[in-house]
Amino acid sequence: MVLNKTDHPSEILKEIIEGIQNHLFEISEEESALKMPEKWSKKEILGHLIDSATNNLIRFVKTQKSKELVFDTYDQEQWVNAGNYQNRSWNELINTWTHFHYHMVHLMANVPEETLIKKLNRHNLDKIAFRHLQKEESTTLLYLMLDYIGHLEHHFLQIIPSYQTVLKSYANEI
Repeated sequence: MVLNKTDHPSEILKEIIEGIQNHLFEISEEESALKMPEKWSKKEILGHLIDSATNNLIRFVKTQKSKELVFDTYDQEQWVNAGNYQNRSWNELINTWTHFHYHMVHLMANVPEETLIKKLNRHNLDKIAFRHLQKEESTTLLYLMLDYIGHLEHHFLQIIPSYQTVLKSYANEI
């Protein structure tokens, strides 16, 4: 398998960053802070995406030297509460998210293709992935990266209902 430049997760993520940034800045501070009962505000969703990126960046780095994709889960509510995103500036959250994700683009772009597509038989993506895989299915770091991007776009649809997703299906990337 040879990845086309436009199919590489780093290019997909870069396209998402460049396409979403202005739309995020169009949301007012007041709108970003609105909470629905038992749901996160837009600030908290974006904060969750910063937390998720933090956890996944570690997974992306560790997988490069591993023969498996097995990682601890993390308590999303605890992370969002600890980040106290509801009381941070919307613009600050957008800038933090953007800078962190450009760092992620750089890291993804520097993973050798053979490492991205190397089949790994042991994983817990049946528990930690956005789109769960069966335990007996083999998978790749590429799948994990695309799964992270799918999770990201899922939440952008919550923040901006008219958001047009960039990621195509990644079911064939296992």
